[in-house]
Amino acid sequence: MSSAFASVPENFRLFVACSNGPAQAALESSVCRAAQSGGCSFIVKLSTASPVLEMKSGGPYAAHLEVERLLSELQVPHAVLRPNLFLDEISFGGFLGVCGTLHAADVCAHPFAASPIAAVDVRDVGACAAALLIAEDPDAGAGGGGGRYYEINGPSAICLGAELADAISELRQRPVAIEPCTVEEYLTERGLEGAAAASLTGFLSVLQTQCAATDDTVLRLTGSPPRSVRQFVHDYATRFLPTT
Repeated sequence: MSSAFASVPENFRLFVACSNGPAQAALESSVCRAAQSGGCSFIVKLSTASPVLEMKSGGPYAAHLEVERLLSELQVPHAVLRPNLFLDEISFGGFLGVCGTLHAADVCAHPFAASPIAAVDVRDVGACAAALLIAEDPDAGAGGGGGRYYEINGPSAICLGAELADAISELRQRPVAIEPCTVEEYLTERGLEGAAAASLTGFLSVLQTQCAATDDTVLRLTGSPPRSVRQFVHDYATRFLPTT
């Protein structure tokens, strides 16, 4: 890995993003160390929502915290993006997405149905990363190898059973309903138990109760406001239509 950036000109910038998994911390750490050795001048890391990191309750928090600490130790100027729950994940995701059920029905149950969450479009997260990577001075005021941390949220806190269901209903002949259920009921329905269920219970509970805050990060970094849930749904309209 140490030679991975040997052919890259010095002072390059790097975006680090990795899917959650057992090797996540090791993979990201190896890339960051190699980048530092290769003359990287600035790193943007995709992390997770701050409440998840602060509560340390299930989910991917440990890997993200480990890599964030490493970046500080390496003394490479860096930015850490801490996005809220993705609109894409609660719409199309295989585990948290509502579309899988709503393709064949007009009703589904979800633990976030009545929980306000400032979910964000991944396109806005990507735009924030791009803005930092091309900025003339992306780390102004955080010299000495320091880092900046950016909370990235949607324009408002939404409940899946209200704003998301309403936006989807606008596209269909019959309205849809996203009804509330507990985290435990949701996991049981999907056949999860034991350690896996315990880890996800903590993670989902934090998202359910601690992720309603909004800020102006997307607007400040990109010059454009974050996309609303209604805009998101209409941009991907065909993916929300029933298949039966």
